[in-house]
Amino acid sequence: MVHSDVLDDVTFEEMVRKKLVDGKNFDPFDVEFHLEGPQERMRQIVMYEESAWNFISATQQDAAALREIAQRAG
Repeated sequence: MVHSDVLDDVTFEEMVRKKLVDGKNFDPFDVEFHLEGPQERMRQIVMYEESAWNFISATQQDAAALREIAQRAG
């Protein structure tokens, strides 16, 4: 279960590893994956009521929005 948390100065991969691959939801030795995409650091507030899937998809949408803003400003 994903619990409420504030993750400061983390990448998307670090958020997934901290919130999902934590020994409670999945054990690190059971999961092998490579995340491609944004490595920018961000701040994410995770709400207790959201599901793990909503957490991941919302984070991906946030990263896409940040990329779009950066491209426009570029």
